[in-house]
Amino acid sequence: MADPAALHGQFLEIFASNSLCRPGAMTVLGSPIDLSRISLLKFVTGALTDHLTPWKGCYQTTQLIGGPATFVLSNAGHIASLVNPPGNPKASYYTGGAQGPIPRSGSRRPPSTPVAGGRHGRTGSQSSRAP
Repeated sequence: MADPAALHGQFLEIFASNSLCRPGAMTVLGSPIDLSRISLLKFVTGALTDHLTPWKGCYQTTQLIGGPATFVLSNAGHIASLVNPPGNPKASYYTGGAQGPIPRSGSRRPPSTPVAGGRHGRTGSQSSRAP
């Protein structure tokens, strides 16, 4: 029988050492893990005011896993970033622009926002306007 406490301990170790994000630092069944060797299309979301999963951590996924990525940054918080109804005048998002390294610690927006040539849109709109 699996030991839930042991699994929890392993999760805490992964979180504390960030080993999944360092190529070869973690092994599964004797095989070293390197996320950059995974190549797939990615759709990654983040939210400016998300207190549970900060957008910088979400954005980092675009750099850790190989293959092309689309990053969408919502102006909302954790749940509202995904469930805002179409046409909500307070809901907006940013997408597009060139993907790049993780933003500096003082940066409020990732490289995929209008600051770097992306698009800004409103939920439920059929088009996005250029900045």
